[in-house]
Amino acid sequence: MAQSPELDHLIAAMSRYVIDLPRAIAIHLPKINDGKVNDIEFIWGNKSFQSWRPNPLQEGDLGSATRKKFDELIPHLNKAWFDGQAIQFFSSPNSTTAHEMEIETIWSKAEDVIVEWGDDINSKIQHGSAIEAERHRRLMDAVEAERDSFVQEIHDNVLQDLHILTMNMASKLNPSLDKDQLLSESWNLQLALQKIQKDLRSLLTQEQQRTALLSVRLFSLGETYSNETFTTDVAIDPDAHIDTLESNVQNELFYVCKEAVSNALKHSNGSKVDLRVETKSSTGEIRLTIQDNGDGMDDASLRSSGTLNMEKRMQRIGGAFSLENVDGGGLRAQASVRRSGQE
Repeated sequence: MAQSPELDHLIAAMSRYVIDLPRAIAIHLPKINDGKVNDIEFIWGNKSFQSWRPNPLQEGDLGSATRKKFDELIPHLNKAWFDGQAIQFFSSPNSTTAHEMEIETIWSKAEDVIVEWGDDINSKIQHGSAIEAERHRRLMDAVEAERDSFVQEIHDNVLQDLHILTMNMASKLNPSLDKDQLLSESWNLQLALQKIQKDLRSLLTQEQQRTALLSVRLFSLGETYSNETFTTDVAIDPDAHIDTLESNVQNELFYVCKEAVSNALKHSNGSKVDLRVETKSSTGEIRLTIQDNGDGMDDASLRSSGTLNMEKRMQRIGGAFSLENVDGGGLRAQASVRRSGQE
């Protein structure tokens, strides 16, 4: 298999120590023409390296025939061969990584071969990358702007109402008023307090929905829309990585789910709705399914306006929405979207 005893020893050592590492590692034999590396011949790869390929590479396979954009790799291979090491950066929209994850590959010369050292993708996802950090910074800036708006809403609506209410209490509730007048003013004050309470709760709910991660909002939605007679069960596939989606995509998906669950609670005559979030590994498509156990959609007009609204939300983020009756009873709503940059 190997070209020399030294290479045999290198492959044996690599196989022993790195065969199970999550980092993709491979050994290639350079093909030299006119004093430059113009191709590589695959010799050996660990499990992680082969797992990223639909068809595992075989010994002797050429890089020019098995790799995309191989011409862009040639300068890195020459730098590794003549300088000892080269570092290559690129971004990957693969569904198993965070959106636009930055990937680093190190090419190094060892004996008479070039060794390829890829990133530990799972660790990269966990700890983030420069691109992900920038996305998080932009998200935090948006959150800060939303909080400023929230504080302004509190000041303009709730605090001013409370100030007026305090003045009214001081001027109107005095011992000179008779019983009927006191009851009337007390009732007006109670209504005013209820309005302030309602406004405050609405603002808090909007703030939580705007800033929380999608997974948190969906689980909260399940709790909110569950009671003594109706259960909302939420299950999210962690491989979907929905919390790394762009903020506008998270928002649209949440409000589609909220509307679909609300419709099920109000119109289905059922006792349960299941909300499932899954990912299709082959395409990276994220699919949200909301299915109830009710009567189905006998009257299409019952939910027509809501259906159109959900369709428009998904269209805004390049996704799709469908609604269909389920065999045996119930209604199934599905929303699907792909990560930005994936085809």
